[in-house]
Amino acid sequence: MTGEGAKYTPFSKTNNVVLVCEPVDNLPQHEHEEAVRMVGFKAACYLGRAGKDVEPDEIKVYETLPLLEQVKMYPSLPKVVYVYMLQSQGLLHDTYVYGVDAKKIIPTFIYPTEVFDGAIVSGNCVSACDKIQPMFI
Repeated sequence: MTGEGAKYTPFSKTNNVVLVCEPVDNLPQHEHEEAVRMVGFKAACYLGRAGKDVEPDEIKVYETLPLLEQVKMYPSLPKVVYVYMLQSQGLLHDTYVYGVDAKKIIPTFIYPTEVFDGAIVSGNCVSACDKIQPMFI
């Protein structure tokens, strides 16, 4: 990413993998979109496996206990609930929870460490931060 527009996106400063997926003739648009999403996920898995044994520059460990045990450890701290608003609108605007389209799941508890590990993945055609919105209660 170069040129005048590069200064307006953080992605111009990163290394990007770009997949070009051409549909076969007469393929319905939704089937093409689903296939492209799966290609993206497969590419992500491939890249993840390729880097699996690379030694990281830094490791941070975040540990959690079962919910009620953790609450008992810090009785004087205020309790916070993080409501993760997942937007899944269909074609090019879906979000996935453990690989399942968020339109097909029921609300559930997820630990912050699960989010850090990639339990929620944006499949949106815009930056993920524009479609997955947090709320603190």
